[in-house]
Amino acid sequence: MESDSLLQNEAPKAGKLKQNTLGLAHVLAMSIAGICPTTSIFFVTGQIASQAGASAPFVLILASIVCLLFGWTIKEFSRFVSTAGSFYSFITVGLGPHVGFISGWLMVAGYGILSIETLLQFGCWFSDVFSRNTGFTLHWGFCALFVAIIVVVFAVLGINPALKLSLVLAVLEAIVMFALATKIVVSGGPEGNYPLALTPFNPYNGGTTGILRGLVFAMLVFIGFEQAAVLGEETKNPQRNIGIAVTASIGITLFYMTYGMYAMIIGQGPSQAFQLVAIASPADEFARRFIGNWFAWFVDIAGVTATYNVAQASMNNMFRILFSIGREGVLGLNSCGYTGKRQTPTFAILTFTSFAAVAALAFGLGSPPQLDLGTQGCWAAYAYTSFAGTLPLIVVFLITNPALTVYMWRKQRVHFRVWRHVIPPAICTLLLFVPLIGNFWPEPVEPPKNIFVFILLGWLALGVIVVAIMTRYPAQLARIGAAFASSSTPGADSESEGQTVPVKDYSAIQ
Repeated sequence: MESDSLLQNEAPKAGKLKQNTLGLAHVLAMSIAGICPTTSIFFVTGQIASQAGASAPFVLILASIVCLLFGWTIKEFSRFVSTAGSFYSFITVGLGPHVGFISGWLMVAGYGILSIETLLQFGCWFSDVFSRNTGFTLHWGFCALFVAIIVVVFAVLGINPALKLSLVLAVLEAIVMFALATKIVVSGGPEGNYPLALTPFNPYNGGTTGILRGLVFAMLVFIGFEQAAVLGEETKNPQRNIGIAVTASIGITLFYMTYGMYAMIIGQGPSQAFQLVAIASPADEFARRFIGNWFAWFVDIAGVTATYNVAQASMNNMFRILFSIGREGVLGLNSCGYTGKRQTPTFAILTFTSFAAVAALAFGLGSPPQLDLGTQGCWAAYAYTSFAGTLPLIVVFLITNPALTVYMWRKQRVHFRVWRHVIPPAICTLLLFVPLIGNFWPEPVEPPKNIFVFILLGWLALGVIVVAIMTRYPAQLARIGAAFASSSTPGADSESEGQTVPVKDYSAIQ
């Protein structure tokens, strides 16, 4: 078999993450926390319903099919390639170092922006919950800084306790939201139960255009399920556990969120589903309406823990990407490659958290209305960063699918199967074009979101320029590329299924 690690003269590593410390439960927690279905019930249901109306649960099912197909791509890759660099490694072994670099370039932008978004989300929600239940104003900026500090403490102590906490909180959130959803469904809401909400065949669905545009928002729900892939270096038996975690997280989210979203539609009434977005907090509103004010406290707390969970998962994901960059000694971030006494990426944690906290405050305070003590500007910044962070990741997902087909055909021919490595990735690629195009057509992106589009295009162009320059210096390109991928299992290449390919140096891959 042609080696995927042809050059072994890479720069020495400054640090190494603690290996074999995470089991299936930890990786599953990372994937579920990355999706954080509870926050989607809180914040995304109204957006989907504003386009797809009463068919919002059906649209979610469509989105889950796309993500299950992409989860299949990750699962198949993880059987042979297991690294902390995830998609960079996948794309590079399939399509070469130049395309791989562009994917890593986009990945850093996407995950970096979404990490900032999670701080804004927690700050907005905690501030609103505090003021709603006490009558006093607590500025969202203090809340965002508070969650950033909590994330840092757990990240420095180790990813293991952080993921254990996330799993416990996710279970408690699910219990609260499942109880609320069951009460709404049993009561029937103002218009009774409506099974047609699970289909496109009802008069309140916005038509084909509404369903397709709703799919754009529904895809946002599942962004984060792939974050388990960056734990390859720290996971026991990553070839098995990462694939299971990714697939299981999508399945759990599909059931939980479909049920929760159906309950929100029933609580509002199917004929009024398009107006659900006008309610500031549907879950809180329905808790008070169908159970009582006392239960709204539990719902609000579930929202707080859910927004913490997504911040923890997103930030830890970015810590590991930045650690890989620093470990290879490129882009002037050498110190981020060092680990602390607990073999956690301490310097990367402190560096990125400082940047993300400052950026979150700048975005939130800079969005209209400026200098407002409420959360209106913060929520606007949250919406902008959600949009800007999702676009580059969808592009990375699109590139990953054909990379699997090429990799299996060229490097793992003995295991190549059309039904496993051609058909699912091809269908997933076609379906992923829907949310990508849906952001720009049939209506153009409205200001100020269009500014982020131009910024991202500029970032992409800069990446292309860097690749063009680095083509003359293959060793340097290899070092930069290795910043997105770190080998989890040293040793010789293996041609047998279930053994990872060491991903160290891509400068000679064609």
